[in-house]
Amino acid sequence: MPLPSALAFAFVQTSSGILDWNRGAEELLGRKRYEVLERPFQHLFPPDALPRLEELLAALPRAGRVVVTLPTLTKYGMAIPCDWQLSLIESSPDGIRFAALGLPQRQGSAGLELLHLLLESIHPEAALLVDDESRILDANTSAILTLGNCAGRFCQAFFLSQEDWRSALVCAQRGLRKNDRFTLKTRLRAAAGKAIPALVSGTRLGPYGCVLLIVRDLSKQEELERERRHLEARLRAMGFRLMELQQDERARIATELHDELAQKLTLLRWKMVQVRGKDVSSRELEACCEEAIRMVDGLLQEVGDLVTRLRAPPLAGLSFAQALKRRAKFLQEAFELPCLLTVEGEVPDLKGAARTAALYIVQEAFLNAVRHARATRVNLSVKGGAHGLVISVSDDGVGMTEAQLRRARRSPGIQGMASRAKAVGGSLSIRSAKGEGTQVVFCLPLGEG
Repeated sequence: MPLPSALAFAFVQTSSGILDWNRGAEELLGRKRYEVLERPFQHLFPPDALPRLEELLAALPRAGRVVVTLPTLTKYGMAIPCDWQLSLIESSPDGIRFAALGLPQRQGSAGLELLHLLLESIHPEAALLVDDESRILDANTSAILTLGNCAGRFCQAFFLSQEDWRSALVCAQRGLRKNDRFTLKTRLRAAAGKAIPALVSGTRLGPYGCVLLIVRDLSKQEELERERRHLEARLRAMGFRLMELQQDERARIATELHDELAQKLTLLRWKMVQVRGKDVSSRELEACCEEAIRMVDGLLQEVGDLVTRLRAPPLAGLSFAQALKRRAKFLQEAFELPCLLTVEGEVPDLKGAARTAALYIVQEAFLNAVRHARATRVNLSVKGGAHGLVISVSDDGVGMTEAQLRRARRSPGIQGMASRAKAVGGSLSIRSAKGEGTQVVFCLPLGEG
C-alpha cells in the first residue's frame, strides 16, 4: 500500500486529548477525525513507544520543539515508523498544548527536520507550511514573532475581513492550479491585533502535500512610501509658495522703486528745473551740481541694491507668453535639462488664477520629468487658437506602462495639476508608453482665463 504524501497534523492538549486532526492524518493512519477527537495522543502509539513519548512531552516545555521517530499505529493495528515534530504552543499548570506534525519515515528520515530548517532559512520573512484546508502546520521564528504562535490555526483568522479572505483564497487557488504558485498583496492581523500590509507568496510542495507561504511585512516600505509622498507634496507646496514669494518680492521692490527712487528722481528733477533759466552765480551752480551728484550717487547705490536682491527674472508686467518663456529658461538653467519652447498661433495673455495655474502646471510637469522620467530633453509647446489655449509638456524619458500610469494619476502631483486646471475651467490629460516618454496636456477654453 503506497504511503500518503500529505503531512499528518494533530493539535493536542494533554489534559483534553486531540483537539484537531487533518486529512493528512486521516490518510496516514486511516482514523477519521471523529474517531480521535478528545482521545489521548498516546493512543496513537504502541506501548513500547510510550516511555520515550512521555519523556519527550516532559521535556517539551523547556525545549519548545522536538523531532523523534516513533512507531505509529494505524486504525487496523499496523505500526508505521513515522517522524513526529512536537512544537509547544502553550504550557500551563493544567498541562501543555502542542502541535504534532507527522511524516512516514520511508519518505526520508530527516524530512521534517529539513522542512523546518527550510522555514528557518527564510529570514527575515515569515514562512509557514499550510495544508489543503488552510491550516498552519509549522512556522519559522519570524512567523511566530509576526503572527504569534500560529501552528494549528487557520489562515482565515489572520485576515481583517471575510471579503479579504475570500479574495486572497480565490487568487491563491487560481495561481496554484495554473503554476503551483501565487503572489498577492493584502493586509493581515499580526500579533497583538496590529494590522500590517503584507506581500504573500505561495509555492506548492508536492512531495509533502502542503503549500509553503512566505509573508513579507511591507510596513517599512509603506512608511517610506508615505514619507516619499509627503516630501513630494511639501516640495510641490514649496515650489508654488516660491512662486508666490517671488511675486510678493517683486511687488515689494516695485513699491520701493516708486516710494524711494521715483521720489528722489522727482526731487532731483525739481532742483534742475529751479536752476534752469535763472541767473545764478558760479558758486551757487557748483553747489547745486554737487548736491545733484550726491543724489545720483545715492540713486545708483539703491538701484544696485535692488538689482542684487532681484535674482530671478520678474514675471509681473510681462505678457503670459513672455512669462512662460522666462519660466522655461529658468527651469532649464536650474536643472540643466534642455527645454525647447515652441509657440503657435495667437497666445492669449492669461491673468490671475488662470495664469498662475498654467505656470504651476508647466513647472510641475517639468519637475516630474526631472524626478521620475530620466529625460534628456523636454518640449514645451503652446498653441493658441479659436478653441482655446493648449499647453503641452512632453519628455523623452522612460515612459510608463498602463499600470504605472494609473498609479501616477492618483499621485498628489498629478492630482494637484488636475485640480488647478479644473479650478480655472480647464482640463488635464496625460499620455505615456513604456520607452516613449510622457506628455502632459493642459487645455483652457478661450474666455476662461
